[in-house]
Amino acid sequence: DFEEVDDEAGLDPKSLEPPGSLPEPKPERLTFLTPDDCAALPARDYLVKSLIAPGQVGCIFGEPGAGKSLLAPWLGYAIARGAKVFGLRTRQGGVFYVACEDEDGMAGRITALRDDLEATPSFQLVRGASDLFTQGQVEGKGSPDLQALREAVKRERPKLIIIDTLAMAMPGLEENDAAGMNRVIRIGRTLARHGAAVIFVHHGTKADGSTPRGHSTFNGALAFSIMVKAADKSGVV
Repeated sequence: DFEEVDDEAGLDPKSLEPPGSLPEPKPERLTFLTPDDCAALPARDYLVKSLIAPGQVGCIFGEPGAGKSLLAPWLGYAIARGAKVFGLRTRQGGVFYVACEDEDGMAGRITALRDDLEATPSFQLVRGASDLFTQGQVEGKGSPDLQALREAVKRERPKLIIIDTLAMAMPGLEENDAAGMNRVIRIGRTLARHGAAVIFVHHGTKADGSTPRGHSTFNGALAFSIMVKAADKSGVV
C-alpha cells in the first residue's frame, strides 16, 4: 500500500530485495537515545491539551443517534477557532471535515456553528469523498478520492482531519477482518504524516458499545478514542 509514501519518506527501493543482497545498514538510519537524551527532547506538542496530539489517529464512536456527528464538527470548529474543548486548551489550526454521508445535513450544522459562534476560514467542509478505501488502478496509489485528499493535506497542512463516518468512507471494508482494519489505520497514518491528527467517526460494538465496532486491531492501534453515549434520563449526553 501507498508505495509512493515510502518513496517520499526516503526508503530505499532496494530494501525490498532478499536479505542476502542487502548492504550494511547506515548508522544514521537509527537513533539511539540515552535517558539524558530523552529528557532533553522538546515537550510533546498538543492539539487538545491532555487529549489529542499532532500526528495521532483516533476515533469518536457511539451508537446511532448518540450525537457523534454533532460532537465531531463542534470539536473541529473549536480547534479551528482556538477555543477550549471541555475546558481543555487547544492549539488553533486548520481543520478538514470530510463528510462522507449527509453532506447537506453537515453543511447545515456548520452553518449553525457559524451563526452561534463566529465565521472562521480555518474550518473547511470537504465534500465529494465517497471512497478512501478502494485500491487505485495503479498499485500503491490508493483510491482517487484518497489521492486528492492527500494532495490537499500536503498542500494546506491542516491540524485536524475528521472523517465522518468510517463505514461510508471505506466501502467494501470488512470491519471484522484484521487486514481491512489495519489498512484503515494505515490510511489514517498516511493522512497524519504531515502533522495532522486524524479522527474517524465510527459506531460502537453491538454488545455493550464500549469499544469501536470492528476487529480489535483497530481499537488497539488508536492513540485516543472518545465514546459518545446517548442522553440519559436527565438529558446529559
